[in-house]
Amino acid sequence: SWGGSTIAGALTAPIVGPYALVEAGTQAIELRVNGAAALTESHTLAAGADYTLVALGTVAVPSLAWVADDNRLPSNTARAKVRLVHGDASLGALTLSVDYAVAASDVVAGSASSFAALAGNDSARLDVSSASSSDAVYTATEVNLQAQGVYTLFVLGGNAAPTGVLRKDR
Repeated sequence: SWGGSTIAGALTAPIVGPYALVEAGTQAIELRVNGAAALTESHTLAAGADYTLVALGTVAVPSLAWVADDNRLPSNTARAKVRLVHGDASLGALTLSVDYAVAASDVVAGSASSFAALAGNDSARLDVSSASSSDAVYTATEVNLQAQGVYTLFVLGGNAAPTGVLRKDR
């Protein structure tokens, strides 16, 4: 909840919840797990800004991370913007490759990479690797990264293996 109002309820990890319009300023935020308050803190959001809130960790040791968003369209009409959000506290730093070229690297848990401006591509390959594992964390093929699109690839914990979720932000 934000300022006492529920933003998203009945979500099951790992998941990317809905966007919500909230009041700017300093408010109390509460993370509930299985109906019980797991974490309460206050945070300040600037008016007119966009943020992604990442809940990560375990029920016993939860944490929240705020990531500033930039959902503006790419300035080049042939490009798409792509970033990586690391939401799995059990993994080391992550690297995102698009068609085998590094688009983001050294993304630590609870943070996001800068947006990479890439050529629009209707059959891109996305790979996420971790410094703490020799196996790929996430792979997707034939991904349509539309020119003038803004995308976020979330890597989330909460299952036996990390889960990748690609969202078109705009």
